Amino acid sequence: APDIRLAAGILKGWIFDPLLLAVLCVVVLARAREPKVALRFGVLAIVTGAAATTVQAIGQQIFLHQARLQSGFDSPNTLAMYLVAALVMGLLWLLGGNEWKKISVRMRVWWVSLLVVLLYGVMGTGSYGAGMAVLVGLGYGFSVAHLSRLVRSLVISLVVVAGIAMPFVYVQQGSWFGPSHYNATYGLSSGEVRLTLWKYATEEILHHPVFGIGLGQWQPMFMARAASDGLLSYRNPGLAIELMHASLFPHNLWLATWLQMGLLGVVVFIGLSYISLSAPVALGPFGAPMAGVVMATLIHGIVDTPLYRNDLSVMW
Repeated sequence: APDIRLAAGILKGWIFDPLLLAVLCVVVLARAREPKVALRFGVLAIVTGAAATTVQAIGQQIFLHQARLQSGFDSPNTLAMYLVAALVMGLLWLLGGNEWKKISVRMRVWWVSLLVVLLYGVMGTGSYGAGMAVLVGLGYGFSVAHLSRLVRSLVISLVVVAGIAMPFVYVQQGSWFGPSHYNATYGLSSGEVRLTLWKYATEEILHHPVFGIGLGQWQPMFMARAASDGLLSYRNPGLAIELMHASLFPHNLWLATWLQMGLLGVVVFIGLSYISLSAPVALGPFGAPMAGVVMATLIHGIVDTPLYRNDLSVMW
């Protein structure tokens, strides 16, 4: 990476810190007298926090007259990435095993109330990718224990191939097809903005296929190239504003991984995803929620980047 200081900070915040927290959680669970109870309260804490964020976003929407829920995140889509993981995890934990039968009526009411708030929050963000991620994540989480190893492998392979190939296919075609949000003020859609980001990201990958461009180097590189190509000109202020606002990541999990950590990072990420999605039965009551969240992350990652942020890295 040209900017070593930025890359080192991201390595700490996105990878080392979440990994350290994961190790601490494993140690706590290993020492707990009742690990399942500890897991229950851990999942409940995540769901409660996400629901509280949703309530805050609703209040913000009312007072600021916002069209979509956003909370303190930089965009509604980012809030959606956080809420999707919490909603899928909570639903699969509560309904995927025997958890519903083990808790009191009062706790059932509390759980259902939280999950309803989260569902409203996901819908309120207006994120099409989030809706698809929830549906596929829940479907996979509820069914994974009944799928053969061959079927699981085929599903995982299909999702991975779709996530990697879709940006290249869209760029090759040169136009966006599928749902997107249209900004009448700027005269362009979110799909067009995403397609522009994909075009530059795929070009950089073809130029640096093995090592990528380094942690945190995507946005500086993109802004420099976009300015050089006239995309940030005052003659087209709508596109310039949208690109400056939306270019922190290339809006695809695989493109972001390839650019920041190279081909080896992509291979490792595929391996981690396969392990997480193919062996939930061996992980007891947390297997289905984990598989569902990972699948939702991969589905959401086709059109967004639900990993490379501090809080989302912790969720992963």
